[in-house]
Amino acid sequence: DLSCYVSSLFDGDEARVTIWREGNVMDVQIPLLPVKHLVPSHFNNKPPPYLICSGFVFTALSVPYLNAKGAWDDYYTDNVSYLLGLANSPLEKDGDEVVVLAQVLAHKANLGYENYVDLHLIKFNDVEVRCLRHLHELISESTGPFMKFEFAPKEGGRLIVLDRALNDQATNDVCAEHSISTCFVSYDSE
Repeated sequence: DLSCYVSSLFDGDEARVTIWREGNVMDVQIPLLPVKHLVPSHFNNKPPPYLICSGFVFTALSVPYLNAKGAWDDYYTDNVSYLLGLANSPLEKDGDEVVVLAQVLAHKANLGYENYVDLHLIKFNDVEVRCLRHLHELISESTGPFMKFEFAPKEGGRLIVLDRALNDQATNDVCAEHSISTCFVSYDSE
């Protein structure tokens, strides 16, 4: 049984298989590599990465996040069900992450958005967001008067627009109020 044989091998091993190609029987060796998923199963015993922007707490979607939201239990919410659908997606490019708006810490700069949670961020100022570090760079380099966050799905998703001039002070206020020492923690460069 091929699946039993393959599961007994390790990353970097080669599987020896017999195949038919153009009417001929061939023995070939295929190098084995684990499938990398877009949604990680853990962060190597570290706390989850996060980015705080005007009280919006973004994180990388992970299996522990989905577990904490009860994604594998009975129905929770449409947003969590959507995120659960991304759990087994293959990683297309190293470093990519599903960036999620996990929570909104109240501040006058984000008034009215406090119930927006568990949303997949797809774009910031019309640029596709690849990971938390990329979002941090986009926010840091933005110079326009507004910050535009677009959430999935691409058609009919939610759009949040914040005042760029209030961002730095709002972020500092929220971090100070909640005793958060830094507004950004990421592990993708390690």
